[in-house]
Amino acid sequence: MNRLARRVILSGLVIAAVVCYVLGNANGVFAFIMFGIALELLFWLTVSVKKAPNIRS
Repeated sequence: MNRLARRVILSGLVIAAVVCYVLGNANGVFAFIMFGIALELLFWLTVSVKKAPNIRS
């Protein structure tokens, strides 16, 4: 995956998480807060994944 696509996907995850937090707090809907937590967890797991070294022989 190229850098631009990765950054767009990660930005979308963060924006979706923030929107879910705002909707959950404004409406008191627990499901939105849980979905926001899940999106944020997905974001951090995606960011922290390390690529395997590219070994050329």
